Amino acid sequence: MKKLISFIGAGRRKEGEKNTYQKATYQFQDGKTFTTAIFPEALVSRNEMDIGECILIGTNGSSWGCLIENAAENDDTIFSLYEELETEFDNTATSQKTLQKLESVLQKLWNIPVQCYVHDSKITEENVLSILFGYIDVLKTTNNTDLLIDITHGFRSMPVLLMGAIQTLDTLFPQGLNLEIIYGEFKPLGTSPVRYLKPVWDAVRFARALRFFKERFDGVLLSTFLKKDWKKGAKAVERLSNMIQANFFTKFDEALNQLKNALDVLPDPCEPTTHLAAQQLRTLHQRLSTPVFFHKRLLALADLLAEQQLWGQAITTLQLALEAFVFHYYKNDQYGDYEVTKNLLKNFSNLLKEKHDRNLFYRLRNTRNAIAHGGCRSTKGGIPQETNLPSQFKSYRSFCELIFKKK
Repeated sequence: MKKLISFIGAGRRKEGEKNTYQKATYQFQDGKTFTTAIFPEALVSRNEMDIGECILIGTNGSSWGCLIENAAENDDTIFSLYEELETEFDNTATSQKTLQKLESVLQKLWNIPVQCYVHDSKITEENVLSILFGYIDVLKTTNNTDLLIDITHGFRSMPVLLMGAIQTLDTLFPQGLNLEIIYGEFKPLGTSPVRYLKPVWDAVRFARALRFFKERFDGVLLSTFLKKDWKKGAKAVERLSNMIQANFFTKFDEALNQLKNALDVLPDPCEPTTHLAAQQLRTLHQRLSTPVFFHKRLLALADLLAEQQLWGQAITTLQLALEAFVFHYYKNDQYGDYEVTKNLLKNFSNLLKEKHDRNLFYRLRNTRNAIAHGGCRSTKGGIPQETNLPSQFKSYRSFCELIFKKK
């Protein structure tokens, strides 16, 4: 069941009138309608979205009384609470005690748990962060991660703050949040359409998926987005991602070819998300596949990893690039064989006449081994420092590029 989060604002009051929001006949996607001045009431009463609890967010300047205005007409107890809320509204001093009474009344009227959250009506640069984290705290009062956000009422800045809170909260739950956004568009004449804006959250999560892939080659989430519209692309992303993260590069070219084949059969027309992902993947493929030789393709990958400051992986890939070059140098096609690699590297090191080159040749290998073994001491007792990796990468990369040119 969904957790509904809705807002309460000051409404449109005319002098001498109590009424806050004008009544509207909201029409849902199934064609059915509900007439009310308060859109969350329509959502709860229709329960089209399977709502199991509700959080109402407002400020000291919000018209909390509007929530029970209709019910107050036929119930003296509710009317008394309504008058109390109206008095506090006039004084812009809504108390927590009164809101607790309101929660109890709404829970009986709507037949679901209701929580009212109030914060300062003045939203400034100084307090905006504390308000945002207040939203996070109130959203965490239950572990329900299936959210329905209603942005119909309230102050304009509040939905913006809530989206910031939700994006922060989304990172705290292993499974993330499931979010739908809804809006009751007010029209004074005829029916007021209900707008379903779930794709907005899908776009936010898709942007995060693209960033994960770009920043750390984590293609799990991106692959999930692509599966429906572009299965070949999803599989290619997943394979390339798994290979890079595992540093398993014996079949690196196969993964690149799989990506190229997927890009060649892009759906037409395709979803905007698929189109954007394909643009990014085409740029990536071009950068990694353009170098003619395998060792230079690995060097291009090392550069990409370094750009994202994944220094351990970048240096490991430099070592793999150097090994691939040695196989290329000796015209040996057994790349990936441990014993053959060891022997070829030993033979190649004897060809390095300059002491500086030999030192860098062994230092690259030793640094790679230190990374592979979790930063353990070297054979000479030295403790590797992670802060040295950026400068080491630069030095080793220059060495590799020089060797590739010389030989």
